[in-house]
Amino acid sequence: MAYWIDPTAKCVGNVKEFYCDDASDIDTMPTSSKEGTVQEGSTSAHKKCAKGSSTYCIGNSTVYILNSLDQWKVQ
Repeated sequence: MAYWIDPTAKCVGNVKEFYCDDASDIDTMPTSSKEGTVQEGSTSAHKKCAKGSSTYCIGNSTVYILNSLDQWKVQ
């Protein structure tokens, strides 16, 4: 599966808006303290992101937010 940065998002600072295919992709995504798994076709999606970043998971129609504990949590 995969994740990627929303190309239409107006990101501020290092807060990023992502999409991912499946909930299992959340475990491979970057946080503010670690880089994620490199994704084919992207040179930046794996790089660290700020707390407050979000991910829309297409597979389960759920939004995840990177919280103050540096964990992706369901909104």
